[in-house]
Amino acid sequence: MTSSAASMAPRESVETYIVQSGDTLSTIASQFGISTNTLLWANNLTVRSVLKLNTELTILPVSGVLHTVKSGDTLSKIASTYGVDQTEIVTYNNLDDDAALTVGEKIIVPGGEIQAPVPVSRPVAIKSIFTSPPTTSSTSTASSTGARMLWPTDGHYIVRGLSWYHTGVDIDCDGRANGTSTNDNYAAADGIVQYSGAKGGYGNTVEINHGNGIVTRYGHFYSLYVTTGQSVTAGTPLGRCGSTGNSTGTHLHFEVIGNGRFKNPLEYIR
Repeated sequence: MTSSAASMAPRESVETYIVQSGDTLSTIASQFGISTNTLLWANNLTVRSVLKLNTELTILPVSGVLHTVKSGDTLSKIASTYGVDQTEIVTYNNLDDDAALTVGEKIIVPGGEIQAPVPVSRPVAIKSIFTSPPTTSSTSTASSTGARMLWPTDGHYIVRGLSWYHTGVDIDCDGRANGTSTNDNYAAADGIVQYSGAKGGYGNTVEINHGNGIVTRYGHFYSLYVTTGQSVTAGTPLGRCGSTGNSTGTHLHFEVIGNGRFKNPLEYIR
């Protein structure tokens, strides 16, 4: 099926969408009720990809992965690869548990995720952890230092680290008593803003989808500069650091989430 607008009825098959003027990856995904990652994976795109008018996009009926069967594949192996239960694949595709798979056959893996690469941990001198922060909120344009991600704020003093009950790192913003600051927070890598607004204890929050299952979350902004659906590059100012939400002082709460699990941000930024 080919369409230029999403049908409101539940979809059961893969269809094709023609890119229209004003479309973005996130708005198309939202239009069809699937995740942005699902759209990226199905079309071999990245968050840096530029959508061109009249381009045909493959749209899955549910969030997940469209897998093309390769030699040696089994249902168990496919389920393990994408982190789902085999019965979910069997049920959704109307297969038998012991069904013989045909090379080249396409199978929908509902809820499946292409696993993000795990960064290689290596000893790092304490000094190097704090290099290359932007210097001022008005003039800095964070640049790559060869690390996977850039330091996400003007400040560079960590006031609280990762623990089993604290899902990110808190970085001081040299704030004022009234919860304001002269410092900005920045996108740690290229991506698409999947959320910008108030978010419970996080206060004013920005979430950026970087593709490959990686999302960064930035919390406690005083004010926000970006909107949901906006494409950003590494170093893009996201907002003014603050103390909104569940916060006892002006700081940035920064998280890295890989395939739905919290990661140690210091393995990704420097």
